[in-house]
Amino acid sequence: MTSDFAIQASRHLPGVGALRMVALALVLLDLAQVGAQTLFYRPLLGQPGSLVYLIEPIALLVIYAALIVALTWEHSPTRQAMLQTGTLFGLAASILWLLNLTLETSANLSGIFSLLASAPLLLGGFVLWGIASFVRARQTNSMRAGLLSAVWSAMVCALLTITYGLALLFAAFPTLLASEANDPDFLRSGWRDLHAFVIANTFDATFTHLFDSLIIALIVGTLGAALGLIGRKRASVGG
Repeated sequence: MTSDFAIQASRHLPGVGALRMVALALVLLDLAQVGAQTLFYRPLLGQPGSLVYLIEPIALLVIYAALIVALTWEHSPTRQAMLQTGTLFGLAASILWLLNLTLETSANLSGIFSLLASAPLLLGGFVLWGIASFVRARQTNSMRAGLLSAVWSAMVCALLTITYGLALLFAAFPTLLASEANDPDFLRSGWRDLHAFVIANTFDATFTHLFDSLIIALIVGTLGAALGLIGRKRASVGG
């Protein structure tokens, strides 16, 4: 029932071309935000090792752009269904991740309280990527279709999350500045410019979210697809 509902709901989402345009627009927006922060605060590039913090997210965003083009190159009904299912679960996962990022920014939680608040939201996103894979694999009897659905779901979630995170540098910078003033990472970094550190830390989080999302999507996607194929086989035997 859950699988059927997800498939029906995903069919109301835009087609391949529209999904490609929206995803690429997010990548361009994120690149623009990274560039704007760097240009608006030139002392950032004067900090030791700062160039790495700038290059890493840019490189991953370029890779994401290439993946978006590759995954949306085919316009078959099967590929459209895969992208729509991935988008549906990616949007659901992004709600959890955006809520987590908002809590991290505004609630000022620390230690075990931060972990208890963040873990269910982050893990919930991983589960939804796996469900996307399960749904497509069960529907198509294809491990590859399930895995690609999980990857696309993770990409949607990661892009929306980092777009929001980068926007916070413009919309909530004083809050970020206050929350990271006593950050152990800042104290260990050797940097004396907290303003630059906040920007670099956000760039680093951008890279981490983009990179880790792809790796985790491959893991949960493989598991979800395997379970989907097993479920399909059992259903056919039982039928």
